[in-house]
Amino acid sequence: ELELELPARPEAERLVFGSWKLAGFEDAWELWGDREVTRLIGGPWERDEVRARVATEMLSEREHGVQYWPISTRRGAFVGACGLTVNDHGEHELGFHLCHRAWGQGFAREAAQAVIVFAFGTLGLMRLVAGHHPDNAASARMLEKLEFRYVGDRFYAPTGLHHPHYERVRRGVAVER
Repeated sequence: ELELELPARPEAERLVFGSWKLAGFEDAWELWGDREVTRLIGGPWERDEVRARVATEMLSEREHGVQYWPISTRRGAFVGACGLTVNDHGEHELGFHLCHRAWGQGFAREAAQAVIVFAFGTLGLMRLVAGHHPDNAASARMLEKLEFRYVGDRFYAPTGLHHPHYERVRRGVAVER
């Protein structure tokens, strides 16, 4: 009997990490079609832009083994996406986007912590980066709680702005500059 091996994914106490499929478009539309969710990341996005985002996430998992995985509660309620992307600088970048109705419930922190453990443990990465819109104080606080350190600003084309840029290194690992 043939067994399909699923790609490795982060694990969290209250959350399940899935994989994007074009069939799951309605969840993606709920998330990235919401102007409150996307207003600080270059939105609002149209349906074809959200479809393209899902295709990009699927390609990222095929090519790099990572994506902004869709996340749901253990009871099956979709709450957003959290994961890694390989950015234009070849770095693994942490990110999280939550559905508006899921804000303020601790899901972003729980998901991000699971992704960090996965990145440094399962993937064996030495360093992660992250960024946020200059007006997103909540993301700044979250990255600091997740032990990321501000290292400067970096231009982000979708918004046309320089965004605060952070890094976190695996404990005991020196960062080469």
